[in-house]
Amino acid sequence: MIIRGQGYWKDRAVAYLLSDLSQSIFATLGVSNCINSLGLSNNEGQRECLLLVDGMGVNALELVSKELPIFSQVKNHSQLQATFPSTTSASLTSLGTGCAVGVHGMVGYTMRVPNSGTPERLLNALKWDERVDPYIWQSEATLFERAKKQGVKVSHIAAKRYQETGFTRAALRGADYYGVNQVDEMVDQAKSALS
Repeated sequence: MIIRGQGYWKDRAVAYLLSDLSQSIFATLGVSNCINSLGLSNNEGQRECLLLVDGMGVNALELVSKELPIFSQVKNHSQLQATFPSTTSASLTSLGTGCAVGVHGMVGYTMRVPNSGTPERLLNALKWDERVDPYIWQSEATLFERAKKQGVKVSHIAAKRYQETGFTRAALRGADYYGVNQVDEMVDQAKSALS
């Protein structure tokens, strides 16, 4: 979800996905081969910050906006559609790669590992089996990798426990990772990354 200025995305009749959001943000920063389907204003050479709150869908937003009025501003903007399936692993990989689930292959929270014996193992994307190479499992370049190759500084600020996980390496690799455990640490790291 993004709160940006007072405008709306260019075509409110179209259902945009998280992959459209990330592609659009990177396109505004000048990363080649990214499509700005949301029609965000050009921001090349500037900075962007995307704050993702896992599980913060429209229904949760309605509830929290009563307690935290800042979130009520989001109602003035278009909504994004969740990926299908609407799991953290599928959604974050779509956000990180700018690709649909059918392209990046992170099809859910639990997935069958082909040719892994009898019975075949299951991969829990968020608890990753280290026998599964994340670079092979999800081989699409992430937007972070593409941006970094083009000289755009990219940072990923999240919980310390996710820093070197297989899932992070599969879905969100390429950014400078800053592990935090507290909200104030997150704010400080974001300020530093944006300065």
